[in-house]
Amino acid sequence: TGFAQSQVARGVSESGMTPEQIAAQVSQAGSEGQGLFTAADAMGNAGQRLLATTARGPGQARTDVTTFLEGRQAGQGRRISNALAEGFDSPQTAAQTEARLTAQRGAAADAEYGAVRRDAGQTNVVPAINQIDRTIGTGPGQALQAANDSVEGALRPFRERLSRVNPDDFEAVQRIRFDMADAAQNARQSGYGNRAREIGNAVRELDAAMEAASSGYRQANRNFAQASTDIGAVQQGRQAATRGRTEDIIPEFQGQSPAGQGAYRAGYVDPLIQQTQGAAFGVNKARPLINDAFADEAAVMAPGNPLMQRRIGREDTMFQTRNAATGNSKTIENANDDAAMGLDPTVIGSLVTQIGTGNFTGALRTVLGAGQNALTGNTPAVRQAVADILLTRGGNVNAAQFQRMLDETVQRIRQVQNMARSMGR
Repeated sequence: TGFAQSQVARGVSESGMTPEQIAAQVSQAGSEGQGLFTAADAMGNAGQRLLATTARGPGQARTDVTTFLEGRQAGQGRRISNALAEGFDSPQTAAQTEARLTAQRGAAADAEYGAVRRDAGQTNVVPAINQIDRTIGTGPGQALQAANDSVEGALRPFRERLSRVNPDDFEAVQRIRFDMADAAQNARQSGYGNRAREIGNAVRELDAAMEAASSGYRQANRNFAQASTDIGAVQQGRQAATRGRTEDIIPEFQGQSPAGQGAYRAGYVDPLIQQTQGAAFGVNKARPLINDAFADEAAVMAPGNPLMQRRIGREDTMFQTRNAATGNSKTIENANDDAAMGLDPTVIGSLVTQIGTGNFTGALRTVLGAGQNALTGNTPAVRQAVADILLTRGGNVNAAQFQRMLDETVQRIRQVQNMARSMGR
């Protein structure tokens, strides 16, 4: 245990961090939903290389370290998905958000338009009919001709319904108007822009007539249109996450209403979560999220961006730790780590003391009794102790413990140095 603590203390020193900083990072990670973030992660490359030494040598430590790192990596997708959903304040999927907003729009429209119907007067549908006739054309006596194309075929049924409707029946006129608006939207989404434009022109004429017939219809219509725009923001967010430049995406988001911004966020984060959930095991799922574009866009759009970015950064670090400990061989670094692991200050101190006092027989016994493993310190028991310290996580990290390891190691090194200087004199 003492040797293991000395090695970890060496790693702490190489990391350039204080024990308080390491303990604070691990504790903060635990409080922010990443209780598997360890002291080795917090120490950076120094901790990762120490953990790699324990994972390469035989013994229970290798099994424990590998099992822990593989199990932690298996949950990376779930943790990142949660970080994204919470960071963008989007607990619902994009489809769920669209369904919710559509239901809210329908309920609000039923209430508002219901009140409008009771107060409405006669609706002049002639301007809307004339608008349609300019497109489809009519014969003598305004007789309808056979449709020549798909646009005329789409307009003719609405023209027939408008010519038959009772202008005093505001509700009947309103049903025709809703059907026309739905047809225009479907045509637009299906790529039939010309058809959507012609139907939309007739809808606008009918809206003007209905607003003249009812004082409350204008506001109800505006509310319905805004709700429709908010629903459309979900799809805009989807497209922004997969293509587009930051210079266009941020103004587009900022131009939405508050409800529209929430819908935009849900659409934006949905493909990112899908990508994270669908990535294969062993892939660093945090890597696609570490770029300037996502950082800039999330800073504007995500209410919980600071916490989300910290969690994504830790996930990247945890992947790097796993890669360093169980990934490809790094011959030079491994050799250097093994050499460093072979310097036990306690054994060296004992030898120097015996030789300094002339007890050569005792020094020989120490060498023969310790054996090769004890002299190098790279034993299964030591590797297990190193792993136990490095995998400390959650609230188990103690800054005082790390500080004590540092102090004791420095004290032993100074003792050896003093003995060496005395022998020199």
